[in-house]
Amino acid sequence: MDTDTYLEKRIEDQINWYSQKSKYNQNRYKAFKIATILLSVSIPFCTGLVEQMEWMRFIIGGMGVAIAAIEGIQSLYKFKDHWLQYRFTAEALIREKLLFQTLAGPYAEAEDPFKRFVARAEEIMAGEQTQWKELAASEEK
Repeated sequence: MDTDTYLEKRIEDQINWYSQKSKYNQNRYKAFKIATILLSVSIPFCTGLVEQMEWMRFIIGGMGVAIAAIEGIQSLYKFKDHWLQYRFTAEALIREKLLFQTLAGPYAEAEDPFKRFVARAEEIMAGEQTQWKELAASEEK
């Protein structure tokens, strides 16, 4: 595989994939957190209305259940962890690509900059995959 093909088909594709996944997880994390905050701050207000509206206690109970469910979903899907890990990997690939394209850093004196770049880029991506395997293994225990 030549340099241009590798940069376009592998690196750019991976940067785009990690960036999209990061954005998706960031949006989910923030949406769930906003919902939790809004529900949480509404409970004291609604509690003050219970004397006038007896049925409000059911609403308050529902809010508590919703908060617990949202936090459970957050814990299960780990939107924040995924958001940050995907962003970190995308940024690491972007940095590595720029260093390679400018022949800076580890590429300045490299005998074969392209081979070194491929090795380092694949190491970044493999490192991210290794972290997910370790996370999955720890969750099974």
